[in-house]
Amino acid sequence: MVKPILFSMPKINFNFNSDKAASEIYTKVKGFLTSEDGIKKFDPKVSFDFADTDFKGTAHGTGFKAVMSVASKDKGCQVNLEIDLSFLLTPLKSKVEQFIEKKLSKILS
Repeated sequence: MVKPILFSMPKINFNFNSDKAASEIYTKVKGFLTSEDGIKKFDPKVSFDFADTDFKGTAHGTGFKAVMSVASKDKGCQVNLEIDLSFLLTPLKSKVEQFIEKKLSKILS
């Protein structure tokens, strides 16, 4: 019997801490994701679903899925962003990673 080989989508994970309030950082990260200079840059037809009261959101594009959450901590908050890329976008993984890390670092500073 031949067993199928299962491949998982390449993932990019970001974890950032901020000394600012979760609500403030959530608004900034959500604004970045939905702006023309955010994830929309990679797919203009991306769709978003946000749960503003929980500080969570998802984005679904042609070649990716992103999940974002912002959680309160003792002093500030923690931002988690996980992006699953399709195999077609795998060659762009480092470019996507650098772009998002640069933008999030600027937003969270």
